[in-house]
Amino acid sequence: MVRNLVPDLIRIVDDDPSVCASLTFILQIAGFDVVSYNSADQFLEQATDLRPGCVLLDVKMPGKSGLELFCDIRRRGMLLPVIFLSGHGDIEMAVQALHDGAFDFLVKPAEPERLIEKVQKAVEYGKKIRSQAQEQEEIKTLMARLTPSELEVAQLMAKGLPVKAIAQLLKVSEQAIKAHRSSIYHKLDVINPVEVAGVVNDWLRSRKV
Repeated sequence: MVRNLVPDLIRIVDDDPSVCASLTFILQIAGFDVVSYNSADQFLEQATDLRPGCVLLDVKMPGKSGLELFCDIRRRGMLLPVIFLSGHGDIEMAVQALHDGAFDFLVKPAEPERLIEKVQKAVEYGKKIRSQAQEQEEIKTLMARLTPSELEVAQLMAKGLPVKAIAQLLKVSEQAIKAHRSSIYHKLDVINPVEVAGVVNDWLRSRKV
């Protein structure tokens, strides 16, 4: 197996240069690429590298806060887990961020071993959600190939209905349903009703996300 030789990228957003320098040193020693930003606005303007990784985000910053930036990251659909960095007085805010979907939080100053552990877990989680998002897009692309009639038939197939029952329900001939079924198999790249059900059900779940 060929290993991915491109390091994951950790984004640090903190207005304290000493914090950025300390975190950068620790994470680079651990093998990560690191880039730091001194404000939320700078991150939003300059964070264009799409590599997997995560964000280490200070809770309190001048201007737009870490919590506000977190909302922007989610709103923009950036698939980057966020670990909040909080002072002792900010823990309540950090815990609230966890409820809102943040990956985790660390109290400053972060212990190197704990920092690396949490970052590694966040990176792996980020790769997982990226993979899931890619699979969902692929399924949406497949389902978009179906005509409205084929989509209707595919959804009934996913419920386990046989050709005869689908034909009666839709008031068309069994031959017409068989033709639709053949086209559905081809367009979804599947070979049987069970696989049709798998694609359709994944597609339905993705629409609820």
